Amino acid sequence: MPHPSTPIAPLGREAPLFWGGCLAFAALAVLGWLKLPYGVSWADEGMYVADAWRLAAGDRMFPDAETGVLRLYAVFNGWLFSLFPDISLLAIRRIQFGLALGAAGLLGFAVWRHTGRRWALPWALAPFAFLGLDPVGKTATLSYYHYPHLFLIGHVALLLLALDAAGGARRALLFASGCCLWGIGFALLPLSVSAAAPALLWLVLRRLAPGSFTLGDLPWVLAPVALLWGIVFAAYGAPFWSALADMLRYAQQGGKTQAHLDREGIQYVAVMAAAAAAAWGALRLPARARLAALAALAGGVWWGMATGFGGAIAPYWRGWFAAPMWFCGLLMAALGVYALALLPRLARPRPLNRDGRAILVLMLPAGVLAAVFAYFSEIGFLTTAYAAMPAWLGIVLIAQHAMRGRGMGRAARALALVALVLPFTWQLCRADWRFTLFDLPPKYLTQTVPDGFLRGIRTNPLFLDLDRWLRDRAARFSTPDELAIVLERAPMAHLSMGRRPALNHAWLGLMRSALLRYEAVERMQQAGREPAVAVRFLQPPLFFPVDLDNGVSAPAPPATFYPDHSVSNYVTQNMVRVDVFRPGGWPWAEFYVSPAALARYRAQNPR
Repeated sequence: MPHPSTPIAPLGREAPLFWGGCLAFAALAVLGWLKLPYGVSWADEGMYVADAWRLAAGDRMFPDAETGVLRLYAVFNGWLFSLFPDISLLAIRRIQFGLALGAAGLLGFAVWRHTGRRWALPWALAPFAFLGLDPVGKTATLSYYHYPHLFLIGHVALLLLALDAAGGARRALLFASGCCLWGIGFALLPLSVSAAAPALLWLVLRRLAPGSFTLGDLPWVLAPVALLWGIVFAAYGAPFWSALADMLRYAQQGGKTQAHLDREGIQYVAVMAAAAAAAWGALRLPARARLAALAALAGGVWWGMATGFGGAIAPYWRGWFAAPMWFCGLLMAALGVYALALLPRLARPRPLNRDGRAILVLMLPAGVLAAVFAYFSEIGFLTTAYAAMPAWLGIVLIAQHAMRGRGMGRAARALALVALVLPFTWQLCRADWRFTLFDLPPKYLTQTVPDGFLRGIRTNPLFLDLDRWLRDRAARFSTPDELAIVLERAPMAHLSMGRRPALNHAWLGLMRSALLRYEAVERMQQAGREPAVAVRFLQPPLFFPVDLDNGVSAPAPPATFYPDHSVSNYVTQNMVRVDVFRPGGWPWAEFYVSPAALARYRAQNPR
C-alpha cells in the first residue's frame, strides 16, 4: 500500500534557516547565469552541437551519422535545433541551466513531500544552482554527460513522489519515472544498465519497507523502458545493429574496449572516506567537543582540497579537475559505504523510516549510474559528478539523520551542515568560475561574438577572428546546403560555417581508430556526400591550462597528420587550398575547396 505523505508542518523556528538557504541558492543561480557566456570549446562542445545540428539540418542518424549509435543524446539536441532553427550556443547553455534549476526544484520538492524536512534542502542543492548539470565544470551545454544527470534526477524525484501517491496518480508517476530511466540509456547506450536499479530497489524495499514499492509497481517503471526501446528498434531496425557492430570494431581497433583502474581517482576516494569516517567519529564526542571537531575537520578538508593536502595528492586529470574530483571522491566513498552498510541490514531486516526510504531511493539509482559511468568513461571516477545531485542530497540527509540520532539541536545541526556543504560549494564554484574548457580563463575573454551560432559568447580575440574567417570563407565558396570536412579536433567549425559534416562523424579522433576514418571516407564517396569545403587545422583551436591559480594557458600541441590519415589525405589530394588563417603570422588553419566549388566561384567572380 502507498504510504501517505508526511504532514507538512509550518517552518516555525526553522524559517530563517530555510529562507537563508533559498537566498544562497538564488545568489549562486545569478552568478551561474552570468558565467554562462564565457568561453567556447571548439572540440568537445563542438561535437555535442554538431552531431545534433546535422540531424535537424537534414541528415539521418543512420547511415549519415551512424557513429552516434552509442551517444544518441544527439537526437534530443536535434529536437532543439528543429524547434529553434536559429538557436545559438548561448541559448543551449541557458536551456541546460534552466533544466538544472527545474530539476533541483523538483528533487527538493519530492524529498520534502516524502520526509517532511525542508530547511536543509536549499543549502544542499545550492552548489547546483551555480554549476547546473555539470559539476565537473567542463561545458555548460547539453551532452551525453548532462542528459543522464537530468534524467536520473527526474527518475528519482518522480519515484519518490509516486511512493506517496495512490491509484492513477501513482501509476502515472511511476510510468513517467520509467520514461526518465529510459532517457538515461538512450542518451548514452552503456548506461542502459541503469534499468536494473528499480529491480534492485524493489528487492531491498520488500525487505526493509514492505508495501512501499510493490511487485505490481515495478512493471509500471520498466514498461516505458521496454516500450521506448522497442520503438527505437522498430524505427531503425538493422541499421542500428549494424552501426553498433561497426562501433565495436572501431573500439577494438582503437584500444577503447580495455577497462582501466583509475588509480589516480582511488587516492581521492580513500582520503574522502577517511574524512567521512572522522566526521562520523566526531559525532560521538561530547557535545562541547563535537562542533569544534567538525569545524576543524571542515577546515582541514578545505585546505586539503585547495592544496592537494600539501601536494601529497596529485591534481586530477592534468590538474584541471582537482576540486570536482574531491567532490566525486566523497560521493564515491559515501555510495560505497552505503552499499556495504545495506548488506547486514538486509540479513537482519529493520524497517526503514521515511528518511531511510528517501535516502535509499536517492542513493541506489545514483550508485548504479555512477558505477557504470565510471567503468565506461575515460575520465573515470570523475563521471560520478553526473549522479551528484541525488547522491549529494542523500549524503546530506544521512548526515542530518546521524546528527539527530546524537541528540544535536537545530542550531548545532545547522552549523554542522554548513561545515559539510561550504567547503565543497566554495571549491567547486571557485574552480568553475576561473575555468573554461579549451578557452582562456574568463578574465582574458574580452570579446563578444556579435553574430552567427556563437553570438553572445565571450571569448578571446583569436577565436573571434577565427569564427569570422570561417564564416566568410564558407560563404564565399559554398552554399548552406553543401557539406564540409573539419579536421582536427574542432567540430564547432561546422556550426560556425553553417555546413554539415560530409563524414558520418564530426569528431575525427573518435575511438582513436584509423579504420573508422578510412571507412568514413569510403562511405562518404559511395553515398555521393563529397564536401564543397574543408578546414584543416594545423594548430587546433584549443588552449590548455598550465597554471590554474595564476590563469596561465598555452596553445595545444600542433596537429600531427600521419601518412595513413585517410581524411587528411582525401582533403589534400582531392581539394584545392585557397587560404590560410595566420594570426600573428603563424599558420593555424588551411581552407580547402573542391574543384567544382572553386570553378563555380571563379565563374561568379571573374577578374
